[in-house]
Amino acid sequence: MNSFINRRLVLATVVALMLIAFTFVWAMADGPKPSVSINQAGDAIIPMGGVLYDQTNNASGNGAPAQNFEPAFDIYDNEGADDFVVPASTQWTISNVIVVGTQSTGGTPASINVNFYADNATFPAATPTCSYANVATFTGNTTINVTLPSACILGPGNWWMAFQVNQNFGGGGGQFFWSNRTTQNNNGSVWRNPGGGFGTPCTSWGRQTACGVGGSTNPDFLFQIIGASGPLAQPAIDVDLTVSTDGSCGTSNAITADYGSDVTFCYQVENTGNITLTQHTVEDDVFGTILNGATYALAPGATFAFTQTYTLMEENLTNVMTWTAFITGTQISAAGSATATVTGQPTDVALSGIAGQASSSLVLIMVAAMALFAGVAILVRRQQS
Repeated sequence: MNSFINRRLVLATVVALMLIAFTFVWAMADGPKPSVSINQAGDAIIPMGGVLYDQTNNASGNGAPAQNFEPAFDIYDNEGADDFVVPASTQWTISNVIVVGTQSTGGTPASINVNFYADNATFPAATPTCSYANVATFTGNTTINVTLPSACILGPGNWWMAFQVNQNFGGGGGQFFWSNRTTQNNNGSVWRNPGGGFGTPCTSWGRQTACGVGGSTNPDFLFQIIGASGPLAQPAIDVDLTVSTDGSCGTSNAITADYGSDVTFCYQVENTGNITLTQHTVEDDVFGTILNGATYALAPGATFAFTQTYTLMEENLTNVMTWTAFITGTQISAAGSATATVTGQPTDVALSGIAGQASSSLVLIMVAAMALFAGVAILVRRQQS
């Protein structure tokens, strides 16, 4: 009988010890993954505005091709571009472009390519500032009104708009011609045929009047720029990082907290500039990338905050975060950094050897130990009886 009781005693002891070991291992692990609480708004919608630039008068009877053909005629692919000026201290939010042209057989484009380039010594720069390929949101086949998928935001200076239809030539598809203008505004228009199929010297951008296509003597194209005009963008943000132990956005960026307690970091931003910033990236040297291009329309003067909860596992924890707010597809952005520090302290001096463990884990260890001692006491009492 005593042997049977001893075996039960050993079994109960082993089970309790396994429970304690499992709980301790769980407590020593990396801890729970940080949790993020954030509310995001939808994309900002920029409505079509008025005419920002009009170059549709003084039309001539000629035009230059501006077309991306089917693969069989790739050597004839060509493109035209003309420039316009955004006034000083002004910013344009471009939503549409309108191009006036003609069709050789009444064909219709499948889609449109539009690019905006900065000026480089009176010619388009090498890389577009805003690029829109295969745009299907357009009306018309001669006078073509293209709605851009997203706004192109341009500051003061000389800019180029390049235009090209995607349209097959064979099977009655025909050919599109961008109509010319007899007078010149700003720099003369340019044209290129990279494949050289037209036998032109303009395999890279050259003045339309020197390329030997269209009217040759007509310096500009017919087009309009549509959108909204406003003051020059001055993006700026003010950021703050606070920390608390009650789950709220605290008022301090340096606190002391018990090992194993949950601390809440609060990431805050205020738009101190004059333009709405629509996307946000937040990097933290402890948590890594928290937001990566998150969409939220942060208007001038508005604030936005979100929290990140972490179980304190170290003696000291210092977070350095960088917040970048920007407008996609533009060079408009603002950034700021902030730091918060948590100094850890043990909940009990006797437990300092396992400092930093989660308080819930310690409770489980104590419960398991009490269960072991209770089981042993019961078995001993039964053995004695």
